Amino acid sequence: MFIITMVFLVGLLSAVQTYLRTYSAVDISEIMKNNDIYLFENMKEVVNFTVTSTSSCSELKSNLEELEFFLERYKLFGYTMNIDFSLNCNYWYNSPPQKPPVKMSIEIERADYGSKSSTKGYYRIYRSGITP
Repeated sequence: MFIITMVFLVGLLSAVQTYLRTYSAVDISEIMKNNDIYLFENMKEVVNFTVTSTSSCSELKSNLEELEFFLERYKLFGYTMNIDFSLNCNYWYNSPPQKPPVKMSIEIERADYGSKSSTKGYYRIYRSGITP
């Protein structure tokens, strides 16, 4: 009788846990929908990581072109993201205050219920990291 009671209790606890799990899930999509600064900073980090981890200038150019193509094609969470960059391989090994190998502008726009918000930034990127 003890074993049957324990099986019943385990089944009951499992059913209650499954039932309550749907109410306790964290929904992070609402945070992403209303926070263009988060996406902007994240995009800066992605580009910075791409520049610092790329071994050659030609590889960086293809990586940035691929990122630019991806962002033009897809809208993430209702945002339109545009990246414009200029790359000069002659400055590949430069460090501040010399001329940067990558100059980039990032723009994130969101059209929501008839209103439009936009976040823009212009950055000089060295292989050692971003400088404003």
